[in-house]
Amino acid sequence: MKKIIAVVFLTVFISPFAAAHTISVGSSSAGAPGSVTLWLGTYSHGAGRIQGSVQLIAGPCCTPSGVEAFGLLTTTKPTGLVDGDNNFYADAGAGGAFGSLPSDSYNQPTNTVGLGAVVNWQGATFTGLTAGLYTYQISGMTLANWNNVNSFDPNWTGTLLITGTSTGEVPEPGILALFGIGLAGLGVIGRRRRRAA
Repeated sequence: MKKIIAVVFLTVFISPFAAAHTISVGSSSAGAPGSVTLWLGTYSHGAGRIQGSVQLIAGPCCTPSGVEAFGLLTTTKPTGLVDGDNNFYADAGAGGAFGSLPSDSYNQPTNTVGLGAVVNWQGATFTGLTAGLYTYQISGMTLANWNNVNSFDPNWTGTLLITGTSTGEVPEPGILALFGIGLAGLGVIGRRRRRAA
């Protein structure tokens, strides 16, 4: 009987810490303009499983309402994810399980929580987005593989920064006119200097 109690005790109190958990959050281009994949990375003691969904609940121009189920699972780091640039790890410090900031904080450029490297990556893709800071809500993460490593919570909220680059903006007509007047003025000044010489 004592052995059974010991096994139950170890299973209940050690399993949450021994199982895999999400240790990084990142985003990468999904190909088309405004298409972004949100990635969760976990260290693992077993096979990862696709589960849960993510919803963008606030953004730079509006309140997105789309919910995307996680449907991508890979053991290879996704192309375009760069640690410290668009992929960040859980905080390592005092407070909470590992985090020194709020329990949902992922802002470390490298893995400093003392856990293994990311083994499984799970992603969900959003389309039609503009650059800016979004707030996302993750839900339905029922297995330890994808729990937030800071809080061991299967559902959590975080932020996602999407950057954009200029795609050949056309100057307004007023700017072109000023630029043309400036060039004409330089031409007149050049002619006067040549005549004076």
